[in-house]
Amino acid sequence: MNSLIPSLHKLEEIQWKSLLGVRFWDPVNGHHVRDDLYVIIWPKNNPELTRRASRTASGNYLFQRLLGLRSSEIILNSDQYNKADQQEYMVRVLDLRGRFLPLVFKVKVPRENSCLFPNGIDPPDAQGEPWPGVPLFSSPARNVSPGTAVIRAQLVDRAPDPPAPAKFALICVEINGSKWYGLTNGQGCAAVHFPYPDLQNMLTGVAQDEGDQPIGDTTWDLRVSVNYKPGKESHKPGGRRYIQDQAFPVFLEILNQPEAKLVLKENDDPAEEGTYQLVYGQELVLRTDGETKDIPSLFIESQ
Repeated sequence: MNSLIPSLHKLEEIQWKSLLGVRFWDPVNGHHVRDDLYVIIWPKNNPELTRRASRTASGNYLFQRLLGLRSSEIILNSDQYNKADQQEYMVRVLDLRGRFLPLVFKVKVPRENSCLFPNGIDPPDAQGEPWPGVPLFSSPARNVSPGTAVIRAQLVDRAPDPPAPAKFALICVEINGSKWYGLTNGQGCAAVHFPYPDLQNMLTGVAQDEGDQPIGDTTWDLRVSVNYKPGKESHKPGGRRYIQDQAFPVFLEILNQPEAKLVLKENDDPAEEGTYQLVYGQELVLRTDGETKDIPSLFIESQ
């Protein structure tokens, strides 16, 4: 009876390899961003040929069946790898819940390591721990979590005539030896979120330098600086209705912007940084003292 069943022999084995995987990171709470991200990739010179990323069980986003790289994705007989010449692609991420600002970054595929930034990403000043993934910057509409401070700003570049919103400017807040970053949107608005320093010690009654004062009276000194370059490359693709009017800054370009000067007080010389005081439980709004706009604005001068 068994002789009637033909024996089967494996003639060929084909495996598909994902050429690119991306991990997104929320520096505010120190967690991966896993949910509600719309991530697509396309060849740099052909934005109509897009592929949407798939989310893995671990919350990473990977791309498969990239156009023009089929031979690089197929592994024949488990040990053959057809490596094509690298091609430049663009990756775009949009948060469908509005927590983070949209972002675009460039990448060359195939890569030696399919994980983008496998060793993490250094902050702009190369100090501190590397970000474990592509950092996403809080949007002005993001809800403030308990135990989190927020600094808001509307940045205006007064170098052009008339002054214009400083879109995609990078804001650095230094407090208690830690640095936190925010990004302005296309209208120059930004919100920098970060956890209050030593909050756990204050809540558990550990003695502080301030003594036994109420937690609501706790204050911190902080420094603010801005990096900004007008005319940065950005992408404003068509497509779905909810994204067609948005501009997307290019990731590495916003990290490499030169320093801008802050106009802390009207008619005073601009400064490289500003010093402010943060009060527990109160939002800090940055503005140029003496300016008379209805919406508080902080004027800057680009290089």
